[in-house]
Amino acid sequence: SVLGGDSDPQQQVSNVDASSSSTAQPPALLVTKTQQWSLAAGILYLVIIVCGMTAEVGIRGSLLNFQDAAITVENIQAHPQWFRSALLLDLTMSCSDVVLSFLLGSIL
Repeated sequence: SVLGGDSDPQQQVSNVDASSSSTAQPPALLVTKTQQWSLAAGILYLVIIVCGMTAEVGIRGSLLNFQDAAITVENIQAHPQWFRSALLLDLTMSCSDVVLSFLLGSIL
């Protein structure tokens, strides 16, 4: 008995382990829909941040001149692919915002 102390404690631990392993437990990698949507929302937040910073600081910042509009026009005409890239990143960021709002609404 456990209270009497006449049985081996190691035997008791192994009996507990054997009885708990016989019950059906879900796999450790089972992920719920909420967790999947939360992960997707986190990834979309990263996409929004990276696209926004790259478009604004990395690309558009080198094209824009706030003191002279003519220089800005020249820069955009000289590098139209940079300007288009910034617009594409802005579009990606906006689409990610829309999807993120639906994901967060579904999670809540």
